[in-house]
Amino acid sequence: MLALLYGFKGVIIFLGGGICLVTYFHLGKHFIAPNNYTIPILAVVCIIALLGEALISFLNDVMPFHRLLGIWEKEAKIKDDETRQVANDG
Repeated sequence: MLALLYGFKGVIIFLGGGICLVTYFHLGKHFIAPNNYTIPILAVVCIIALLGEALISFLNDVMPFHRLLGIWEKEAKIKDDETRQVANDG
């Protein structure tokens, strides 16, 4: 989801800004109304779209998904096998 938001950040900001502008004047120059939260929601979506790359990098570093899936162990085993093969050939 973050990658999708980051990928379309230009479109999101352009369309979201236009919708926010129309909504702002429609609400009588108020950012929020008791029954209309369009501007705050679009503002949050735009901010998340702008921070998408940083958030993806942060989540990849912090979350233990790579440990749960064992990806690093598989890569280490492949490198060890390649190293052994080079040592046997040499």
